[in-house]
Amino acid sequence: LPTTTSATLPLPHPSGSPSPTHSSPRDVSRNDVHWYRQLPGQQREWILTHDTNGRKTDHEDVNQRLQPSRVTSNNTYILILRRVTVSDAAVYHCCVWGDVCGNGTRLNVTCE
Repeated sequence: LPTTTSATLPLPHPSGSPSPTHSSPRDVSRNDVHWYRQLPGQQREWILTHDTNGRKTDHEDVNQRLQPSRVTSNNTYILILRRVTVSDAAVYHCCVWGDVCGNGTRLNVTCE
């Protein structure tokens, strides 16, 4: 079975640099978040939008495997990927306010 490394996907500051997960320059309850995946050697691609009303629009390739959420008490966006496979190994980015994105978090998947 695949095993994964877990990591926090930080919310970016408007300057584009990632912020600590415990703080944000804006209230996450008032901003849509867009999630992107960058597979090795490829361009970043959109996989999901989580709007302020809690609605989710996602890419059919990952449909039903992604669970986005937000924690308003500490202004954090969270993305859970279920049934992880080796092909999910990538860098995952969250973007807000149009195209302001953090540096991303690498998900490594290995088979044991």
